[in-house]
Amino acid sequence: MITSRLMNSEEVIRKIKELDLPKGEYVVVGGAALAVRRIRDCADIDIFVTPRAYAELKNRGWQEKVPRFGDSILGTNDIEIGEISNLAINNYHPRFEELISRAERIAGIPFTSLKDVITYKSALGREKDLADIQLIEDHLQKQEKQGG
Repeated sequence: MITSRLMNSEEVIRKIKELDLPKGEYVVVGGAALAVRRIRDCADIDIFVTPRAYAELKNRGWQEKVPRFGDSILGTNDIEIGEISNLAINNYHPRFEELISRAERIAGIPFTSLKDVITYKSALGREKDLADIQLIEDHLQKQEKQGG
């Protein structure tokens, strides 16, 4: 599932652009949203897509993988794509429209806001997610001290 090699900001951007995902129908979440902001490198890229984009990717030949959070995902060794309407982690049920409206576009790619990454990782609650939340908070504090 996860490669042993970490990806930096440039690699994340390159890999996502190579996917040629339909504009306005996907948002990048998780560790890749941290890597692109140079908070930490990531091992994989997690992307939420609309039901239409999910179906389009299946038609392109993407294979469904072992269920994650109870629903199938499309994926490769270092990319996992889930249909946003299926996402439910504890009490976290984000709407695509909300995530995309708050997304920060970096190199033309929509990455979830850091606030949304914190909410997502809080819902997951794993040790690595809690560590990421601390990294995000430290990053935001450092930005604030530097004036933006």
